[in-house]
Amino acid sequence: MLFKLIKHDFKNIFKDYALLYIIMIVFSIAAPLLMNWSTNSLFWGITNLILLFLIIGSSIMVLVNTVSFIKRRMFSDSAYLNYTLPVSMSQTLISKIFVSISMILLTGLLSVVALIIFTYMFSLTDPSTFAFLNEIAKRVMQFLQEGGTMYVVQLIISYFIEMVPTILTLILSFTLVNTSFFKKKSNVYVLLIFLLISFVLSFSSTMFMHVIGIEMISMDGTVTAILNQNYQLNFIVMNVYQLVVSGILFFTTTYILNNYLEI
Repeated sequence: MLFKLIKHDFKNIFKDYALLYIIMIVFSIAAPLLMNWSTNSLFWGITNLILLFLIIGSSIMVLVNTVSFIKRRMFSDSAYLNYTLPVSMSQTLISKIFVSISMILLTGLLSVVALIIFTYMFSLTDPSTFAFLNEIAKRVMQFLQEGGTMYVVQLIISYFIEMVPTILTLILSFTLVNTSFFKKKSNVYVLLIFLLISFVLSFSSTMFMHVIGIEMISMDGTVTAILNQNYQLNFIVMNVYQLVVSGILFFTTTYILNNYLEI
């Protein structure tokens, strides 16, 4: 039943992103063609400005859609229907967390793909740009062949794990406001609680790293970031710490949802 719930949540949230994805892909293909066709500097400026707005707008839309999805599916007037499904509260939380983070990653991936398409289409009529892109592609392939693939995979896993406490903090903030402890269900309270919990988690993480002496990145004399020799150990330790924090937030949120939620 959990997989059906995840599938249903994906269908529900995807409609919020569909228009953004279509605009990103269409613009990345059409804009370079129009730029190559037009020599008007004003048109070029407008096109680049639109590209900038798309990049910034996609980040804002991810935030808005994530908050909207969680509120709509768990804390809106019609959300009680979701709690009549034959699934546990834990499964409901897992579905919302997995779907939210997956859509964030997918949006980031499509943004990169759209930017690559935009640059590639533009380079088709510019030999110097095409040669530059070709050189970058060779360096990326060399990096992946020399063990970079594992580093990229670890980076994605680490990012996914780090996002879990953030999503759980958001859900916990909504949950607390939707209890009898708060007479007024205001989004301002949600924001304040979210910021407070985030500050506590950030402070705890900083103290934890300081106590155990973790240094994920060191800086050399040329101010170039180089991976610490203990990267693998640090990767494991930090992810375990994030999972412990996620576990505490998860069980706390589940308990409050089961016993104190009021919609």
